[in-house]
Amino acid sequence: MRQHFSHVSGKLMSIPLERLRVSPYNVRREVDEREVRRLTESIASRGLQQPLVVMPSEELAGVYEVVIGRRRLEALRRLAREKPERFRELFPQGVPCIVREFTPKEAILASLVENLQRDNLRDDEVAHAFRRLEAEHGMSLEEAARAIRVNIAKIRRALEIAEALRLGYTLRGPGRPPTRPKPEGEEERKEITRRALTAASRIAELVASSRGLSREEAERVRSELLEVMSGLSTKEVNYVYKRLRDKVLRGEVVKLEDVKEAVKDVKSEKKVERTVLLPVSLIEYIDKYAQQRGLTFDEALAEAASKGLEVLCPELKK
Repeated sequence: MRQHFSHVSGKLMSIPLERLRVSPYNVRREVDEREVRRLTESIASRGLQQPLVVMPSEELAGVYEVVIGRRRLEALRRLAREKPERFRELFPQGVPCIVREFTPKEAILASLVENLQRDNLRDDEVAHAFRRLEAEHGMSLEEAARAIRVNIAKIRRALEIAEALRLGYTLRGPGRPPTRPKPEGEEERKEITRRALTAASRIAELVASSRGLSREEAERVRSELLEVMSGLSTKEVNYVYKRLRDKVLRGEVVKLEDVKEAVKDVKSEKKVERTVLLPVSLIEYIDKYAQQRGLTFDEALAEAASKGLEVLCPELKK
């Protein structure tokens, strides 16, 4: 079967599968088995649509490291195991590869560009790659973002999420809560919304800038803040941010104790858990509202109830 490849600069070679391995500079750290199986079936049916991009190994002569195409490599390995005759029919001379000479920094950047364009990297993989560029090659986040033409805000979000996951948080998405109740005795999970996470990072920046902290010190402050603000809603985190921002605008230095005091004030407002039966249509309406505003279902319901009561019964607010 004839293979068709888009133009990629470099030397096209057919390399035996056993001489290919994943490059240590490939930013993909894990592969989804379902995606690999789907890709295996596609290759078996249609052939390899794009060659792998590889670099010669610095350690082993005759071995090539896959910089771009890790999922394709795993799919090819599966095909060779499960359908060896089909694999040999498709690749009698070896796997089509584009061979390039990369420096370590160039290899990381090339792998990042490819995977970000496909939008299939996890946030922790993005964060790990940029931390490597910063730690091993002295590239700031801004320099790396310019090099691969990615919005710096996207990188910062990935770093924030990766840090939250490292600290044991579960990202709580907008919309309705899960219908399955928490089993008795199950440990309460630490959850945080993406908006609350962003707000927490903004608070860390306020603390760091007002105290003239280094990047490393600012990272430590953010980790401490996530612990302090655990369990706060997006609205509550935003309240803490605005309160601290006012201190900065007045020229005051913001300390961690100020954050703790603001959080304590927010948490002092009591909340009661009630089981309420709502029409399905109303639940769907609130769910859509939560999605649009980036709120959790509980936050959206509380906001809608509060605003509705202000209109229907303004005297209750007096």
